[in-house]
Amino acid sequence: MAEAETMVFVIDDDAAMREALQSFLRSVGLSVETFASAREFLTGQRPDVPACLVLDVRLPGLSGLDLLDAISQALDRDRAAREQRAGLAGLRERYEQLTPREREGATAERGQVLKCALFS
Repeated sequence: MAEAETMVFVIDDDAAMREALQSFLRSVGLSVETFASAREFLTGQRPDVPACLVLDVRLPGLSGLDLLDAISQALDRDRAAREQRAGLAGLRERYEQLTPREREGATAERGQVLKCALFS
């Protein structure tokens, strides 16, 4: 299948429901991938595209609500990591703009702060 611009993921343990939803969604021009369980969805390869999730909340095993909780936690971790990387990039950019003398002072100051934190 060619890489889609957007994707609808359908997770349902009922094969007939999966097929009906897939057929309907494709009939209106959407790209669809189906999964029989939350575990199958989590372990499967998915394209890195904007997506929508159509989910049976009463799945056996890992329920749909448990899956939503796991997705929410993963999104929170990803958001925090992105914010941290953005903050570090800003600091690196500011550090690169310092003169050699200012860099020397910043490095010495950072060492003193670190020593104080370690030995207090």
